[in-house]
Amino acid sequence: MKEVFQRSRMRLMALLLFLFVGTLPLAGCGGGGGSDSYDEPDTSTNNPPVVGQTENVLIDAATLKSWVDKGLVNNETGYEKVVILCAGGTYAAGHIPGAQLWSTLGIDRYEGPVLSGNMVLDGPTMDAELQRCGIDERTTVVFAGSGNPARLYFTFRYWGFPKEKLKVLNGNQAAWTAAGYELTTVEPNVAASTFSVRDLPALRDDVRAALSELIVGVEEGSVQPLNTLLNNTEKAGGTSGIFADVAGDYVIFQGSIEGVAHVGYADFYVGGSPNNALKSADEIRALLESYGIDGSKPIITYCRAGNAASYGFMPIDVALGWDVMVYDGSWSQFGSLTNQTGAAYVPDASYALPTLLSEWATDVLITDHRLESNGPFFAGPYYNVNFPRTIEKPTFRILDGMLSPYDADANSIEDEDYAYWATPAAGGSDGASSGGGAGGGGC
Repeated sequence: MKEVFQRSRMRLMALLLFLFVGTLPLAGCGGGGGSDSYDEPDTSTNNPPVVGQTENVLIDAATLKSWVDKGLVNNETGYEKVVILCAGGTYAAGHIPGAQLWSTLGIDRYEGPVLSGNMVLDGPTMDAELQRCGIDERTTVVFAGSGNPARLYFTFRYWGFPKEKLKVLNGNQAAWTAAGYELTTVEPNVAASTFSVRDLPALRDDVRAALSELIVGVEEGSVQPLNTLLNNTEKAGGTSGIFADVAGDYVIFQGSIEGVAHVGYADFYVGGSPNNALKSADEIRALLESYGIDGSKPIITYCRAGNAASYGFMPIDVALGWDVMVYDGSWSQFGSLTNQTGAAYVPDASYALPTLLSEWATDVLITDHRLESNGPFFAGPYYNVNFPRTIEKPTFRILDGMLSPYDADANSIEDEDYAYWATPAAGGSDGASSGGGAGGGGC
């Protein structure tokens, strides 16, 4: 039997060995870079975990307010520094004082043989955002705003930020206002840093599932797929494409991946809304167990475009510490790969995978589908050309080493990101180190 996550586990083992040898107090300094990243202890940002949680990630509004009042937010003097990031939402209309707007959650990237949208940020994009927000080796990053903090949390986890330096405001911005604290429309002016993901310990590709890993994991029965966006991925005509240059288009087919559990992301949050606090660890465990999920297999969350999948990933990772990954390609990618060429499946044969890429077909892994919201399931995939819907035409590439999801180079995004992390920055240094830099507005 093939090992689905062999390279990810090898990289994780290398990370653990690095941390052991380095004996650093937090998560160690940059595996690919700087000599001063995350190598000093913190104090006042080392808060106790929220009751019921197993990891020191969730914070309440009072804790965040104390950091604001102490002048730690965007602090340029002393060791301790807090940066508050908002992922979209209504930032311009009002945000927590000192919070900055993170400008992008996903980009177009090739994943194996196919171009996909809203994928995890690459190294150059990540560095540009980190530096624009003034994030450096001293920074505790807080995700709090009216947007999607879970997607940002996943992205920072993937790029290797120490978990103890990542905080999520439990209940998001609504928790701040519910506590009686005021919002502001003033955008902070922060000094840019020169910090790089190369200064982090290692790429944490064990929190992201590549297309190849999902295909192989489902074929071998070694993973637990978890659909967090109900009445979309599995419903006829449910999933529109996400490329900005094509409007009103849809993926080729819909359906349920073999072995999937359909658990809406809202069920992980009090009151059924991700704008509220997470449920307790016991409640989240009971929820998953009610669907037959006990954490014995790696959980892979997916949705339409990786955003709702992050809302499912974060509670499992934060509250339970189980082995869980985000499949950021999600259904906009998975629902676009077929070998079928007939008019009952695709608009024309050019929408199907090229013959050399036939092993990447994913419709063969679909067990059933719905025709309407919350309706009964019917066998096999549903092809949206029959709905009818305008179908988004996939963009393929044929490269040696990734003709099959089992090939050595099939996991192309993580290979690219690992290479970026491991390559010293231009200029001959061991990677970017943090520092002042020219002033600039918050990101």
